[in-house]
Amino acid sequence: MQDRIRTVIVDLPLLGAAGPRISPPMAAALEALRDENRRIGIHTTVPDLTGLLPTGIFSPDACCTHELRANEFDTSCALVVPPEASASTMDAGANLVIIDPAPTPTAIDHVPSFAIARITSPDGLRPALHAIESINTLCARGNRSFERRQYRKAATNFHQAAEASLAIGDAARASALFARAGIAQEHTETWRSTSLSWYRAARCLDADAPPFSVHVEYDLTEHHYPSISFAQWDAIPLDERRARAYRYAGYHAQNTNSPQDAYLFYLSAARHLHQHRDKAAEVLVDACLSFIKEYGDLAPEYVRELHDSIETLPITQPDAGALYLRQIAQALRAKGNSELAEQLVVAACRRDTKNLRRQRRFAGYLLYVIWDITSAFGTSLLRWTVWTTALVLLVFPSLLALTHALPQATPAEHLYWSLMAFTTTGLPNTITPIGKLVFCLEILTGYTFLAILATLLLKKVLH
Repeated sequence: MQDRIRTVIVDLPLLGAAGPRISPPMAAALEALRDENRRIGIHTTVPDLTGLLPTGIFSPDACCTHELRANEFDTSCALVVPPEASASTMDAGANLVIIDPAPTPTAIDHVPSFAIARITSPDGLRPALHAIESINTLCARGNRSFERRQYRKAATNFHQAAEASLAIGDAARASALFARAGIAQEHTETWRSTSLSWYRAARCLDADAPPFSVHVEYDLTEHHYPSISFAQWDAIPLDERRARAYRYAGYHAQNTNSPQDAYLFYLSAARHLHQHRDKAAEVLVDACLSFIKEYGDLAPEYVRELHDSIETLPITQPDAGALYLRQIAQALRAKGNSELAEQLVVAACRRDTKNLRRQRRFAGYLLYVIWDITSAFGTSLLRWTVWTTALVLLVFPSLLALTHALPQATPAEHLYWSLMAFTTTGLPNTITPIGKLVFCLEILTGYTFLAILATLLLKKVLH
């Protein structure tokens, strides 16, 4: 394969040389392709190649040069390398054509100022060079249009360049160009196409994502939200860039009343933020709020995904996980879904319980534990009823009988005075000293349970 590559290459261009010497990365790239038995054609903006000779790459009779003036610069020039040499050429600043019989779908991260084409045989070299020339031309037009604030024209050029980049296997540059189209479209104030551009910017880097489908048709609306600049986008690491693009797609879909699309985009963003658990949880909360806003509910798998994400968050002070759960619960209550809202409130209170124990605030921790046991943090009337019945009809009457708190009292009288004490409506005239302790405990318990009952009833009335 290496011999065949060298046979096909008749032009090995040098791009962007600013002086009589080339950079060490470019020298290393040329060294990898050196062939002393063949003449290598060089396109260069440097008329004097004397500085190249000491590198040992060329000998005077092994190469010929073709000088190009700045205004004659050929955007189709590319450095053609086998896969094993591609890493050493990444910093050369030149367009690359990688000849690989078995290319992988993995995106090669590189700056979007140059192209990387992947072909399976030398026969695809010429078409790849023509495609690179077309892409670079479209990028230049897009940049000029953007600078002139011709945003729709810039977005069109970037879209075309991105599609062509995908065709030659340059997923990283395609993603960057779709992102540029999204940024340009944000300036044109059209939500629908902006969401699609951000989605495709992420989709180019996500080989496992399912095909895109539009779930809800809706009209275009206007907005004013340029989110990020070209330079800021290019500075984001590739993995985070994928998640950020999904999140932008969700944001724009959410603002065009497409909650299902928005949720799926947000969910994809959260799943690709596995190294940033706090950001993943934040994005998933956005996804749930978007879905609740439209449908007033969350599917069981969405709730499970939310709980799994919140569980990965460390318990802090204040606890972000508990705040997120209460925020979603509040949105559900506003839509009339009290049942699911109460489940999330219980989960938030249990995180608060763990937080109190971690901070060694044992008094508060004990109260939260009792609150959970007796009424599931004020959400379960059934649990309150069961505990109240057991205490009034079984526990306290048994204590009164065992301690002989009421001399010569019958079991029926024990039940009666237990109910009177629990509801704080009365006490018998004759009580033993130890009986007074039992009645005090029952009265305090009764006050606690009556307060919990008031909370339960108030929630039922309000919701």
